[in-house]
Amino acid sequence: MSKICGSLLFFSFFLFLSCGSSEHSEVPLTNSLGVFKDTTEVIIVELTLSPFEKELRSNGKVYARKKSALKFGVAGRINRVIAKNGDFLGKGDVIAELYNEEQRAKIEETERQLRAAKLEYDDILISISGGTKDQSKINDSQKYAADLRSGYSKAQADLKKVRAEFEQTTLRAPFSGKVANLIKRPYEFVNSDEIFCLIIDPTDFEVEFTVIETEIPNVQIGNRAIISTFAETQSSSAIVTEINPLVDEYGLVKIKAQIQSPNAFWEGMNVKVLLKQTSTSQFSVPKSAVVIRQDHPIIFKYSQGKAIWTYVHILDANSTHYSISGNAERKSKLTAGDSIITSHNMDLVHNSNVKLKKQ
Repeated sequence: MSKICGSLLFFSFFLFLSCGSSEHSEVPLTNSLGVFKDTTEVIIVELTLSPFEKELRSNGKVYARKKSALKFGVAGRINRVIAKNGDFLGKGDVIAELYNEEQRAKIEETERQLRAAKLEYDDILISISGGTKDQSKINDSQKYAADLRSGYSKAQADLKKVRAEFEQTTLRAPFSGKVANLIKRPYEFVNSDEIFCLIIDPTDFEVEFTVIETEIPNVQIGNRAIISTFAETQSSSAIVTEINPLVDEYGLVKIKAQIQSPNAFWEGMNVKVLLKQTSTSQFSVPKSAVVIRQDHPIIFKYSQGKAIWTYVHILDANSTHYSISGNAERKSKLTAGDSIITSHNMDLVHNSNVKLKKQ
């Protein structure tokens, strides 16, 4: 008899629940643990229409916008290496020097030849002027002929050339930057066309990355991106500065963006790129506001101390937010100004008692 009574009581309780409000007949009345909680403390945000930032992910490589491969202008044996890899040099600072005795000797010899040519040039002009130093009556053609005969202009050009060769025995930084790829040592021989080292400006980096051709309509000059190391220990914002108008054989387009805070990055570093694309105004909520129930995304609205179960559609997503709309098939609507619960959603069911957490 007691078993029969127990069964009737359970059946009556089931009928009572089944005959309840039909508005949320598909909404379970218990939380994920199968039990009620008295009151759950929650955090809310106000639902507003605002531009939604779509995100495009890619990988890229960092390059210095100012980088130079330095060479000695002449071949020779290294006398001194003053700088080392990683040194920061100012414009004009000496990096290394070659033995330059030969160039010094050429300068002295060419200076002597220039003095001799000048004397001969002056003698020719004095002869043309009748033995006086008055050159007022000597025309340009006569001066040109005297120059050719004396070799004066040629001697000047020769001296300029050997002085330039002497200057090329000293390697200097063309702009302020860090030394890289310096591997030569004193007494080693270098050729005039051999790269001695690199100088890199570490204050001005850009990132080069690719996107698939179907994404190009959404990318514009001035778009913002977030650049981060693969270890995600350093990051910086970046601004798109260049879009190469060419699709390669893999359907990719190259894009460049200038890094705004370059101190954390090195030349040639591989990085992650998160390209931001602002779309039209939409409802968006933090990802923590959305949970999956009955294989559908839902949110909980806050209303007068209750959590209201609301079905939604997810339109788009970025790293922190979902763009959402109401689920018309389930007659749910979203309105600007709705209070959306963003915490402890897994503990909530429809009409759960909630209170706002003090912040």
